Amino acid sequence: MKCPHLAKWVVSVCKAVSNTYVPSNFELQEYCKTKSHKKCPFFLKNTAVKREADGLISA
Repeated sequence: MKCPHLAKWVVSVCKAVSNTYVPSNFELQEYCKTKSHKKCPFFLKNTAVKREADGLISA
């Protein structure tokens, strides 16, 4: 299962960060296109930010 933040246009783009980020080939193979995407630092940070915004955790 690929990462839900991975968008495929002309190139693959990560939407888990606030600015445009194009993952490297290593990141695509190691995280983005596998179920290991939950180990990606951007995925983890995005999840923590969303949980904080929802009031599920405190800063």
